[in-house]
Amino acid sequence: MSEKATSEWLASTDWIAENLNNPDVRLIEIGALKDPDAYYASHIPGTLLWPWKETLWHPEMRDFATPEGFSNLMSKSGISHDTTIVFYSDQIQFNNYAFWVCAMRGHKNMKIMNGDMNLWLYEDLPITTDVPNFTPTDYPVRPLEEDCRIGRDGVLAGLSNPDRVLLDMRTKEEYVGKRVSPDWFPVDHGAVRKGHIPGARNLY
Repeated sequence: MSEKATSEWLASTDWIAENLNNPDVRLIEIGALKDPDAYYASHIPGTLLWPWKETLWHPEMRDFATPEGFSNLMSKSGISHDTTIVFYSDQIQFNNYAFWVCAMRGHKNMKIMNGDMNLWLYEDLPITTDVPNFTPTDYPVRPLEEDCRIGRDGVLAGLSNPDRVLLDMRTKEEYVGKRVSPDWFPVDHGAVRKGHIPGARNLY
């Protein structure tokens, strides 16, 4: 295995290429709003598409998908509790969101691709337009692991704690208060106020 793939949470392109035919690894492209058809133009072989808003988000509650919805998503994706899921996307925050949702539901084996499709193409690694089918699994839903998230009061209480780092995964324009949505979004609306939480570091 490539030395670049030793990270617990990151998967190098080498590692992914070596595991394309590994039945215990499932590649997931998180579809964003920037280019919703990118997956169908080309993707890494064996990759399934999860449009983030349709699969991982509850539109009325503005929260995670329902337990039943999450269980069905994992089942139809051929994922068991032992499957290693590797996420990639053209927008890193959607990778992180998918990772977070799965962690909240207790899935332990996950990685994020260290790079994106641009890197994969630059390295002349294989691509396809084929959409794979996997045998559905039985994926019992687990209770939410609430220690994977923090509420407003917890964030406020920790603002003066030098041992706590708050990362803002939005675009630079959103972070500095020029916009309330990404610059590629058709309209500039979303957040109630512009700017960022005091002390937050921008990582986009």
